[in-house]
Amino acid sequence: DIRNDNGIQMRSRAEKNSPIQESIHDHAHHHLSTNNNNTFWQTWNALIFRYKWRIIFFWVLIIWPLGIFSLPRFTQATDGSFHPVPGSPSANAIELHKEAYGLKSDNPN
Repeated sequence: DIRNDNGIQMRSRAEKNSPIQESIHDHAHHHLSTNNNNTFWQTWNALIFRYKWRIIFFWVLIIWPLGIFSLPRFTQATDGSFHPVPGSPSANAIELHKEAYGLKSDNPN
């Protein structure tokens, strides 16, 4: 048991150089560091770089044809009109706007 001048226990020289102690310290430091986000992006970039051709082929052979196939069906199933709930503030605002500018009202009320 070695203590410094302030009475704090210190490790011996042999313990400082122990590979197990260094490994535990490095592991704990890695999880407590604030660079975990940076490590994530480094790993992500390495994976993308490693599998770049597979990713490109996936996009070209799967995603783009799926989008081309789905786009006409999506546009047929949706429209760009706005139909507010009757009596809601949005419906009242639309009615006031139409009255103020002399536009034809769609509301049968």
